[in-house]
Amino acid sequence: MAKPSSLDLRERVAGDRDGPNIYELHKPCDPWSNHNRKGVALSWNALHPKAKDFLFTEGTLQQLSLENAEYAHALVAGDELGPWHRQKNWLAKEERTKKSPATIYDARQTAVWRMVDTVTSTVAASNGQQVLRTVKEKRSGFDKEALMTYVANLLADQDGLCAVTGINLQFDGEEDDKELLCSLDRIDSSGHYQPGNLQVVCRFVNRWKGASPDADFRRLVQLIQTSRF
Repeated sequence: MAKPSSLDLRERVAGDRDGPNIYELHKPCDPWSNHNRKGVALSWNALHPKAKDFLFTEGTLQQLSLENAEYAHALVAGDELGPWHRQKNWLAKEERTKKSPATIYDARQTAVWRMVDTVTSTVAASNGQQVLRTVKEKRSGFDKEALMTYVANLLADQDGLCAVTGINLQFDGEEDDKELLCSLDRIDSSGHYQPGNLQVVCRFVNRWKGASPDADFRRLVQLIQTSRF
């Protein structure tokens, strides 16, 4: 490994305080792109079904096996992928997928799935158990399929607009600003995920609102929207 240059490794010394020095390491990286390094478009739907098993969003947060990591590098570089695709387990996965094809979601449907999956995980982890502190209990009045339908209908009723700001919501895979991705919000944050207590808002709105009362937060947003800077 080459010795980092002064631009890559910076020492931060906090005056004369006791304790170890702190180092910042800066690793250069390419900007995000939906094309490989040879300029060919990368499409999720065009991926080999075996590759989808380890290249989905949550999967990339885990350490890949050596074989899968090499595949990912080859995919980004635009190299030949045949050595993987011709392996027996890859061929078998492709054959199984042909017999039972997975549902392909568009950007809007993917956003609905993500919001519902987040609710499911949140509810499972927020059942009032006591750890270092008491976790606020959250329940859902839906099963997963019913919640998918309900959220999809919410988006339609809101005409694809944020329920609080009226900003056009953006959907997964088509967004140009992640803060405008749709996010499922409880109108009354002390209530549960149940009919009448849900609205779809921009991601930043959900974060900024936090546990604030809905009416009060809307009042403040309206003040901002009508004020003259």
